[in-house]
Amino acid sequence: MEKIKREKLIMKIICTSLAVILWFYVSYFENPTMTKTVDDVPVTITDEQLDRLEKKGLSIQYISKDSVDVKVTARRLTLATQTRRSLSAYVNISSISKSGTYYLPANVVSDDGADATYYVKAKDIKVVVEPILTGSFNVEADLDNQYIAYNGYRLSSDTVKVSAPKSIFDEIYSIKTEHLILDDRIEIKERDLVLYDKDGNVLDSEKVSFTPSNIDIMFSYLDEKTVPVIIPMDSGKEITLPEKYDIDIYGDAETIDAISYIKTENLDLTQYDENSTVKLRLYLPYGIKVNEDSKQVEIKIDSSFFE
Repeated sequence: MEKIKREKLIMKIICTSLAVILWFYVSYFENPTMTKTVDDVPVTITDEQLDRLEKKGLSIQYISKDSVDVKVTARRLTLATQTRRSLSAYVNISSISKSGTYYLPANVVSDDGADATYYVKAKDIKVVVEPILTGSFNVEADLDNQYIAYNGYRLSSDTVKVSAPKSIFDEIYSIKTEHLILDDRIEIKERDLVLYDKDGNVLDSEKVSFTPSNIDIMFSYLDEKTVPVIIPMDSGKEITLPEKYDIDIYGDAETIDAISYIKTENLDLTQYDENSTVKLRLYLPYGIKVNEDSKQVEIKIDSSFFE
């Protein structure tokens, strides 16, 4: 009985081994032709062809597919190398010479030059071509001008020449520089340009060319000076506050040179006791600016005020 079981086991092992050997032989030595589908192969148009189209004054406004499914037929060993990474699909637009709607096939090639045939499902890809329009537009500076020393600006160019596909060009309502927050005394800043439609939405500028390509914003700033603060009192006495209360003032050179101190509103000591805290508003001469938090001064009344 044991002998019969051993013989059956040996026969199973032999049959399995022969089956595996036969499978390897058919798969790798005979290398049969097989077919598989590779999904989502990217569709491209070469930069060279796009440049040629642009030189004709045209631009692609729409392409219906950015990827295709490819049925690949090849020998088994070759087929294993055909993947989304090794395949490329492209649309040939070299014959297009005017705007319009075109239906073009996707051509497929293998990066490794494999010996295979390719079939693309849904061959025709819709390509919409439109003219490139050119015109001049005024440029505005988009500034957050809260910086106290800022006094004005001018642009390196007040206008810019724009070349864009018709679908974008027709939507252009205004052109501004990139938003800029002023927080220092840098005198020149280079900014890219931003397109807006009539509703204030930003337009895609990837296919747009500008001449000049960007704008310099050249700034002017106010002069700066640090001066003491003086408190006039109803009694006619004036008190100059300690240096820690000195404030920075800003203005044009002539105005700021004429100022050596800033006064507060009058202080009526009859309304306060010693050690009282009081806030006094500053009186700023015409043409003088200060930081928002410097428009008043907070002091503690001590015995020196009553001397």
